[in-house]
Amino acid sequence: MFDISKSAKNLNMTFSSVLQNIDRAADELRIFLTGIGKKAQAFHPLLVIREALINAITHGNRCDEKKSVQVNVSYQPEQLEIDVTDEGDGFLWEKTIGRDNDDTKDHGRGIQIMQIYAQSIQYNTKGNQVKLTLLFPEQKQ
Repeated sequence: MFDISKSAKNLNMTFSSVLQNIDRAADELRIFLTGIGKKAQAFHPLLVIREALINAITHGNRCDEKKSVQVNVSYQPEQLEIDVTDEGDGFLWEKTIGRDNDDTKDHGRGIQIMQIYAQSIQYNTKGNQVKLTLLFPEQKQ
């Protein structure tokens, strides 16, 4: 399942917790960014949405195809908000933020990557929803 709706400034997707849907969601975000004239600045949003979706599908919904992930993207001049919600039990994000990661492990860097590339990260109390804010400073001519 993969449902999508979009307008000039919003992109909304709901899909089942299948890892292949991460690529489709990233493709839809790339198309959306191109439509708002931000194709050249797509790297950071595409990177953080992939990390957020991997976390939602694998950790939140535990790859349960019966559970869905909801993504809401909204654009305002110079700012992109990406909201990702899963149907999982959430996690104790307060204990994870700011923690040093072991660089020798092959996992556990998703939140750290999002912290580097997003200007703001907010979680709901339960820990099953993340809101990422990315800034697009206007280019000087």
